[in-house]
Amino acid sequence: VPPAQRVDWPPPKMAVNFTVQRIDTAAFGPMRLLPSQKTLDLGQAPPAFAAESDLSRRSTLFPLPAGAAILRDLRVWHAGTPNLTSETRFLPNVELISAEYAAFADGPHSFTP
Repeated sequence: VPPAQRVDWPPPKMAVNFTVQRIDTAAFGPMRLLPSQKTLDLGQAPPAFAAESDLSRRSTLFPLPAGAAILRDLRVWHAGTPNLTSETRFLPNVELISAEYAAFADGPHSFTP
């Protein structure tokens, strides 16, 4: 993300995930979101799972009804959890980017700091 777009609002990229079926237990592989955490600086990365706090490990999104939409800033740290059931869990998404970010992504640029 270019420096001029490293702001809280508006986000340069958003995702909308859709629950195709009910996600009602931790065993069904719900998404995890780490509140107030987002990558803004070059080289910054989320912590390894083993280094996360117990609260972070339990930051799962369930229960969710079929047909729910999860709107999220793509900079927010997120992860999946294991699906321990015999049923496949689907979570399709649509990604949206701002015109400013699209111009940056399509144009010549350098990823050096």
